[in-house]
Amino acid sequence: MLSARRADNLLPVKLFDRVFAVRVPRFTRNYRNAELDMHFSISEDLTPLPAFLKNLKERGLHGLSVDLERGTV
Repeated sequence: MLSARRADNLLPVKLFDRVFAVRVPRFTRNYRNAELDMHFSISEDLTPLPAFLKNLKERGLHGLSVDLERGTV
């Protein structure tokens, strides 16, 4: 799981490491129809589903929504 807030926080930090196109000069001229994607690391950036569900069980929906809003999930 990855909240939108956490993804938004990771974007400026990891942009040049993870988006190949921003490091290539004239990328848009050479690849006009290419899509730019930022990849997130499963082991570093995402919260494992079992941990997410355990958090939901222990803290409830309100606690989980707080974590999602703060970007800790």
